[in-house]
Amino acid sequence: MTIRIRSTTLLLAIAVAACGASAASASTRLIDTTSASFSWAPASGPVHGYYVVVSRNSGPPLVTGFSADTSETVSGEYGDTIVVQVAAYDASGVAGPLSPPSDTITFSPPLTSSTGSSTGTATGGGSGNSAVRTPLDFSGDGASDLLMRDLQRSGLALWRMNGADVTGATALPEMPSSWKIVGNADYDGNGVADILWQEDDTDHVAIWSLDAGSVTATLHYDLAGLEAQGRWTVEGSGDFDGDGRDDFLLFNRSLGVLELLHQDAASGIASWARIEGYRGAWSIASTLDLDGDGIAEITWQDEVEKHLITWRLDGAGLGAATPIARMDAGWRVIGSGDHNGDGKGDLVLGNASTRALQLWFLDGATITSQQNLPEGIDAAWSLVAGGGDYDADGNADLVWTNEATGEVSIWFTTPPTIASENVAGVSPTRGLRVVSGSEGADDGEFLRKLCNGDFNGDGTINIQDFGRLRRCVDRPANGSCADVDIDGDAFVDANDFNIWSQLFGAPACSAQTF
Repeated sequence: MTIRIRSTTLLLAIAVAACGASAASASTRLIDTTSASFSWAPASGPVHGYYVVVSRNSGPPLVTGFSADTSETVSGEYGDTIVVQVAAYDASGVAGPLSPPSDTITFSPPLTSSTGSSTGTATGGGSGNSAVRTPLDFSGDGASDLLMRDLQRSGLALWRMNGADVTGATALPEMPSSWKIVGNADYDGNGVADILWQEDDTDHVAIWSLDAGSVTATLHYDLAGLEAQGRWTVEGSGDFDGDGRDDFLLFNRSLGVLELLHQDAASGIASWARIEGYRGAWSIASTLDLDGDGIAEITWQDEVEKHLITWRLDGAGLGAATPIARMDAGWRVIGSGDHNGDGKGDLVLGNASTRALQLWFLDGATITSQQNLPEGIDAAWSLVAGGGDYDADGNADLVWTNEATGEVSIWFTTPPTIASENVAGVSPTRGLRVVSGSEGADDGEFLRKLCNGDFNGDGTINIQDFGRLRRCVDRPANGSCADVDIDGDAFVDANDFNIWSQLFGAPACSAQTF
């Protein structure tokens, strides 16, 4: 029998089974709840019921109850860890063999009770470990690697890279297609990039810890304790407290708030903090360290007014917010990385209509120089996996992929030189996608709805569109009102109107992305 864990938002066993790690190595943290519901497949034979066996806080397994059907709810206190097994018994009470153990379940305190507490103190330069890590290095050899996903054939593979040459390919466990890779950073501080997943339309996040290109442990988060209004999406990873372990951000566009989850190598969450964000037409453009002090900043872009600003975090809370520049119409940040090897993050800007590209080299909030990138990129090619250093020269490179042909191309940056080379050592496969980096951010969907503010398609956002919006206010976002829900919280309300009103009278924008 395989035990499955249920919550109000997800059959968590789908995630557990798909992760491919043994049950003993998997761990799940349930946020803001002290009970977990389990279900299992029926045992064969003359079954009268099931004994429920619980090991609590690493103690011995004890029979704590029985169930007449194939489900049971087990409770605990905040901080408790439990492992559950079941055994079928017949009419005489004779038990059969124990099932394999469930994940280790930890009942974590509620995220919503936190107001900025942190066990770490931000210090300039961090621990030193964060300064030498190579981004997107899953194998630990000092060069970035590529994660390749084939959704048609349900496969995930790690390509070890030496420049543009694939020196080895390793199959990794696969997740269902509803799970998206939303981050690749070093969450456990072992110097190797890990994989952060989030499932569509649920409150579940999972981290695969990697070592030498293999999945060594799985950690699940159930975020059901956060507010139900809107969608919580992972919007970036970075070392926000300078402890040498990368953390990640959850953003709720409807509420305009962030949850910053500081990571601990052993338990997953060391601390967390709530930070007030933006409710308007803002997106998180980057979570890189722009000033080279070992602590990541949050860089925001206004999708309408085109303002670009950076937030400096002090410990767990918000420090200084500094403007960088105002981008020209049609431009937005589409990637980031340290492209000139000075230890400070830079930004890649793109204009989807003209296919023009620029590099902005930064020192904190100061643009030190700009460089136009090669032109003529066909719309069939998409920019992915920004920030990786595939030739290990200390400069971030750019990776392009063509899903129609399966081709992958790397632009090696040694400013001002850009050298393009197609990836060799594997045969192009149609439908193969590079998924290194963050493919799960809400920017694309938000842009589509934002730019569809021209509801009647006449080329201008005007009073006729306002009439459509007014008819949908205070209604669920379904049917003809689905695209009027600009902030994606499944309901049309004043926040959607506030975002839409910024576009009133302006030319219709383009939702096309690179």
